[in-house]
Amino acid sequence: SVGAITLPYWDHMATAKQIIQYFDGTLTFESMVEPQNQARPLFPRLIFVANAALTRWDIRSEYVYIYLTIYGSFAALLFAWWQLFKKVRGVITVSGALLLSIISFSPVAAMNQYWSLMLLATLSYFCAVLAFLVTSMRPFSWGANVLAAALAWISAYSISQGLFVFPAILILHLLIGQRAFRPTRWSIFWLANLLVCYAVYLPGVALGGVTQPLPTVFDFVAFVAVYIGNPLGSLLWFPEMGVVWLRETIVINFAVGLLLLLLAAFTAWKARRRLRLAEPEVLIFYSFGMYAIACAVVTGWGRASGEFAVASANSSRYSTFAAALLFGLIFYYGSEFRRGSLVFAMATKAILAVFVAASTVSYVRAIPVYKAAHNDNEWLADVYGPNAEVTNLDRKAYPDPEYFDPKRRDLLRLGIGPYRLLPLRNRAIYSGAFVGAVPLKSGTTVSQKFRVAFPIIRSISFPVVTWGKWPSSYTVLWKATDVQN
Repeated sequence: SVGAITLPYWDHMATAKQIIQYFDGTLTFESMVEPQNQARPLFPRLIFVANAALTRWDIRSEYVYIYLTIYGSFAALLFAWWQLFKKVRGVITVSGALLLSIISFSPVAAMNQYWSLMLLATLSYFCAVLAFLVTSMRPFSWGANVLAAALAWISAYSISQGLFVFPAILILHLLIGQRAFRPTRWSIFWLANLLVCYAVYLPGVALGGVTQPLPTVFDFVAFVAVYIGNPLGSLLWFPEMGVVWLRETIVINFAVGLLLLLLAAFTAWKARRRLRLAEPEVLIFYSFGMYAIACAVVTGWGRASGEFAVASANSSRYSTFAAALLFGLIFYYGSEFRRGSLVFAMATKAILAVFVAASTVSYVRAIPVYKAAHNDNEWLADVYGPNAEVTNLDRKAYPDPEYFDPKRRDLLRLGIGPYRLLPLRNRAIYSGAFVGAVPLKSGTTVSQKFRVAFPIIRSISFPVVTWGKWPSSYTVLWKATDVQN
């Protein structure tokens, strides 16, 4: 838990709804797939609920899944890199692996590392990475395409950026056919998956731009450039305070983003002939690149307006998706070095050394970000007081008190989350002297009042005594009503 938030914070309380329903026995499939912001995070909810059932919602344990997806994404990239470049001389193979690792674990994506709610993003990205790699390595295999389609569905039902996996691979298959943009069995397969997924996913989801004004052209273009440039620009110059909303960072990321977009356009044009040959490195570049740019464009359409129109593109949680373009470029230009089209000369080594040095500095400067996240647990502990009372910090923990306060009381009532360590005590309760037995015949109603000994009742149990040798054939229904704390 060092360097991480371990208490329910902000949108994590939205996940509490399904967890509370599970413990109350009222959880439904409709609740699991209902929209949250612009997504239907079914699979992260399944993990959160299952983990909560095992741990009584100990948020610390959720980081196991966060890091499994982060390390899993890196392992998939590293495995693909090794498969494609294991016969190349060591310096190129090692350099590529080093670049993949620096970007995969970058502190620019710190929010996806210190806040376990971001399993929504990391699980979606992990599945997207696997889907792109599988189809790029074996584009004409039914097994690979079916597996990639399953991963695309999981990615989409984790966070909405996963919806872009379908069109990226669909376009990829249209480009590598014998005739460009002529339908093939592979493109028809992906088109069918896209149409079915969008048909069941999008109705009822509030898409970006619906609840706020559309962005201006300038804000939109600037947002896309900053979004794309953030993973590299913020890594080259990471502010000491760990804040990526500073004006200087916006300028750097905007410039880096424009350069990356120009480089991506040039690379796409240069690689067009190799694309028809379905070379894995080229397919990786195209699929990762289309995915990253689609994430930037659609997010910009919905977010590039308001007070922080352009600055919000620096958001840490977005950087994971934008980094896909960097990975695509690494694979493509790695193949150029392998082919001999580029030479790993002294200038290349110098640029690599500067990047590694700048990244090292940024990694060190980012340490306060994780400390600050851990320190947030101190004031969050005050929010979840022993009696779930209202505090002046509630709006800082969640902006809607009408939603937050009842959910906090539910957590206390169920003894989960921040209240999972409350001691349990058994207490016999009586309302008076025994008067007489009541036959529980069909239609009979019996009520009894009692005073509780503790502020929270976890469960109530009582014996039902039947006469005769055999139990009664009917069912006794009972419920607690008018319970007051």
